[in-house]
Amino acid sequence: MKKILLILLLLLLSGCYDYNELNELGIVSTMFIDYKDEEFVTTLEILNTNESSKEVSYMFNGSGKTIESSINNCFSNAFLIPYFSHMYTVIISEEVAKDKLENLYDYFTRDVDYRKDFYILISNDINEIIKYEPKNKLSIGENIKKIIENSENKNAKYIVNNYREILDNYLNNNNYVLGSIQIDNDNLTLSDNFLISNNKLELKLDEKAVLFMNVLNNYSSTFQIDSKDSFDIYEYKADTKVDKNKIEVSLAGNARILNLNSEKTKIDVNINNIEKELETYVKDYFYKCLEYAKNLNKDIYNFNFLYYKYYPNSVDEDTWKTIDYDINVDLKINEKGLIFDSVGEEAYEN
Repeated sequence: MKKILLILLLLLLSGCYDYNELNELGIVSTMFIDYKDEEFVTTLEILNTNESSKEVSYMFNGSGKTIESSINNCFSNAFLIPYFSHMYTVIISEEVAKDKLENLYDYFTRDVDYRKDFYILISNDINEIIKYEPKNKLSIGENIKKIIENSENKNAKYIVNNYREILDNYLNNNNYVLGSIQIDNDNLTLSDNFLISNNKLELKLDEKAVLFMNVLNNYSSTFQIDSKDSFDIYEYKADTKVDKNKIEVSLAGNARILNLNSEKTKIDVNINNIEKELETYVKDYFYKCLEYAKNLNKDIYNFNFLYYKYYPNSVDEDTWKTIDYDINVDLKINEKGLIFDSVGEEAYEN
């Protein structure tokens, strides 16, 4: 049924294809790009539109001195017409991420056959992902798309950028992040986050820095903070203001108690005190994220670019390191009835 719906959708989108021509389309779900022996090695996951077959998708591969030639060679013996508008994900090896990103962006920017909302992820074992057989009746690309959608706006531990977002950073010479994918316990899962600087993979980022990045950009609808106590921060808004001598970061939102430590269960619970402790912890947490960037000597949050937009004649390459930062946090603990679940009813009886 799903394959029939896909064919009908393609008929509506393309208009000029008849049924026989649709059977000749190579509908790409995922593209894998590696670099070996001075050649690009590309593998394409093609959706299977044959209703009589049990295979969800199949793989074609090719190699060449350029990305374009390697993709063309994938189709040279397949007798299929390449169709990329259904492509969800591009998986690249660490070799490509370290030295060939400009080749990748140049190709996708020039070729008009691609939508620009596909995701780019890194794999440290690209062949393992290629050989992966999903347990459900979905292609690898469809599975990764579902994983990303489930994580987006819900999990501040990962950053997954689509090509439009990457290209915007690329054109502005900003640092940016590429996420990664791996197989864990026979399941595809999001993994590490890598800093891309000057269009080369630089290093794996600390989880805390990634969370701060997500919060600054309001990418996630919730995030969790674990100190001695655990809280879920939700319905929050982060704002960044730039003055000539200071960058001010403000965070305001709601908090939900997930767990309180055992000492607090033995005394009266004072919500105001808990809020103050939480705000202090989050503020210190964010200051440590700034120090992390300074220790790396990398403007991973692109504060220089932000400062440049306001004071283009005053910025230099070290402005982000020398300017003062002021972080303000205002969090209100709501859903107080749920505190019973965290501390136990006996805390209210002491």
